[in-house]
Amino acid sequence: MRRVRTGLAAAALMVAACPSAESALMSPGEDCASCHGPGSFPHWTAAGTIYLDPEARPDQGVSGATVHLIDGAGRSLALTTNSAGNFYTAEALEPPLQVAVERLGQRIAMPILAPSGSCNSCHRQPPRNQAPGRVHAP
Repeated sequence: MRRVRTGLAAAALMVAACPSAESALMSPGEDCASCHGPGSFPHWTAAGTIYLDPEARPDQGVSGATVHLIDGAGRSLALTTNSAGNFYTAEALEPPLQVAVERLGQRIAMPILAPSGSCNSCHRQPPRNQAPGRVHAP
């Protein structure tokens, strides 16, 4: 299993890709790929917002949660949510994705494979495609 950038190196790469610090905090809960999809700059291959509750308001994102991704090729990536609860990466990922969220030593895994890294396209209020609501930390 090849390990991709994590921690501070990944955070620096992600912040450098954003045109401003405000961008990293923008639009919590919205479908990131609707603006940051293929052909856009920056283009996120996985992005979303983490909450404490599946029915949380958009402004109730959780900072410091870790989103663990393993793609279809076995590459793993760990992303930490910012103060808006947002996480994102431009690292090449091959769907489907195994997804888990960890916070305060507890971990919750998505019970099925994610077809893409566009997390908030389904995990939103109201939810879509049989998602249980917002992505939430344990």
